[in-house]
Amino acid sequence: MQILPTVTHTAPAWYPFTTSGQQEDLEKIQKLALRIIFPELERYYEQLAAADIPTLCYVLKVCRQGDSGYRASDP
Repeated sequence: MQILPTVTHTAPAWYPFTTSGQQEDLEKIQKLALRIIFPELERYYEQLAAADIPTLCYVLKVCRQGDSGYRASDP
């Protein structure tokens, strides 16, 4: 999943200014991508577990708090 580093790299600069609707739209994009990658899994959280990634909103909130980036070991 090489998209996460691209999205999270500048997240501290733009994420605090997003609306909840925009945050939901970002999460919808991740949900769609995971449905395409894991069509055999029906639930979003099963797809996240299979991809070994947390929700996008979680990752962006961590980045907003000044963390240098997402690590695969994060929940």
